[in-house]
Amino acid sequence: MIRVNLLPEEYRKVESTSLSLFLLFLIGIVLVALAFVAWLTLNLQGGTIASNLKEAQARRKKITDEAKQVDKLEGDLIQYSKRLKTIMAIRAGRIYWSKKLDLLVADTPEDIWFVSIRMVQNEPIRTAPGQPIPPNADGGYLEFQCYQRTDNIQILARYRDDLMSDRVLYADFSRMKPPDLAVVAWPDTHPEDQMTLSYKIVLYLKPQVIYIE
Repeated sequence: MIRVNLLPEEYRKVESTSLSLFLLFLIGIVLVALAFVAWLTLNLQGGTIASNLKEAQARRKKITDEAKQVDKLEGDLIQYSKRLKTIMAIRAGRIYWSKKLDLLVADTPEDIWFVSIRMVQNEPIRTAPGQPIPPNADGGYLEFQCYQRTDNIQILARYRDDLMSDRVLYADFSRMKPPDLAVVAWPDTHPEDQMTLSYKIVLYLKPQVIYIE
């Protein structure tokens, strides 16, 4: 059978190009789809990267805060150690005055009695290791006013020697001031007690030193 196309020429061209147009349309749809998929993929990756970056920044901030806290704790520990050393040094240099007074009474002969006692302890000297201590520095003093039965000066001399030779009592003292003597008369008393000595004895404490590193 023979078929004859009786359509005009222009209609024949349109009919012949319909397949190419369809292919172009299909390719366009595919390209748009690919572009959309690429855009969606990039957005997802960008969101993941942003999320990871945010988590990394949060971790870095946490680590930085923890490092600052560790530095602060180390500084507090150093200060605490210094204060502890100071407290231990003060405690080691503490003078037990009750024991000192017991020894003082034990070394005092019956011919001598106290009128007044005064104790002064100065603050410790803080200095760097290796630095010299002022030669005139003292840690305070123990001062007591005494009366002595009779005016025999030898009793006072022996008393001073006994105090300085008592190693436990004198261990915290550096020197003893020469006593200020005065003769006191008591005319209305027993003849043996009419002449007495009055004097003040001063024992200077060794300075307490705390070395600051």
